[in-house]
Amino acid sequence: MELIRHMLEYVWLKYRLGPRVLCFTQQGNASEWSVFHFMCRILEATRGLCLPLPPDLDNGDANEKLKATADAVAREEAAN
Repeated sequence: MELIRHMLEYVWLKYRLGPRVLCFTQQGNASEWSVFHFMCRILEATRGLCLPLPPDLDNGDANEKLKATADAVAREEAAN
């Protein structure tokens, strides 16, 4: 993940892009298109990776509460 962040940061700085460069209301220039294409290629390459959860998300108690809440909601929707 850190490597991917460094790659994106490098490309972003290389093309001197600002914080609001990716906008869908207007057509981008060639450098914006290059960065967008680069980001899409990263997504394609990482699609098959199976990454573990970060340590702060791997807490059993909170996950069990979320599962119980989701189960309760599913039962309530099924009853209606």
